[in-house]
Amino acid sequence: MREIRGNIWEWSHVVIPTNLSLRADGNSVMGAGLARQASVKYSREGLAGWYGRWVKEFGGELAVWVARDGRVLFLLPVKDDWRERASLKMIDDGLTELRERVEGMDRRGNLDEKVTIAIPRLGGGLNWDEVKGLVERRLYSHTGMRSRFAVVDMVGSGREDNKLDRDIAVVKNVQGIARVGRGTKRCKCGHYMHRGECALCACYLR
Repeated sequence: MREIRGNIWEWSHVVIPTNLSLRADGNSVMGAGLARQASVKYSREGLAGWYGRWVKEFGGELAVWVARDGRVLFLLPVKDDWRERASLKMIDDGLTELRERVEGMDRRGNLDEKVTIAIPRLGGGLNWDEVKGLVERRLYSHTGMRSRFAVVDMVGSGREDNKLDRDIAVVKNVQGIARVGRGTKRCKCGHYMHRGECALCACYLR
């Protein structure tokens, strides 16, 4: 199994671990970790609202969302409630569904053969060796799937939120103006750029 240390947002296809909790306004609760970073990055496209509607209609099914910048997100539920620890069973079921969905995309020609799908270390708080075993059985043990997936270790220390914040470097002030990293270039919406793109709205240079 391939494990890579780096910034998962450098991949075009990314698995986002989620929960099935909804806020009072119907939006998905995407308040921590990679889910939070995705909801901030694609806030102008309404990712949290879209996923909330998906959960309300389809429950815990794997969702596939395509952003305006072309990035594909596979939203994979790992627990029912955001307060709970991740569930090995939900991860197991989600990985099986992920493989089946990718196989279907391959058959229909909807996925370039060169695309690698980045998976974070799922199941924060769980034993990684157990979760890794599920990833290997559900994904890497199947013919044609080994080259499709790479586990991206973004955290190392286990402090996912802090590491992701440094990678995306989104800071909001009280006026709601976003500054991304230390860059001086701005995107079309006026936000500061970080590593060639705007981490807040995913648009590009003016």
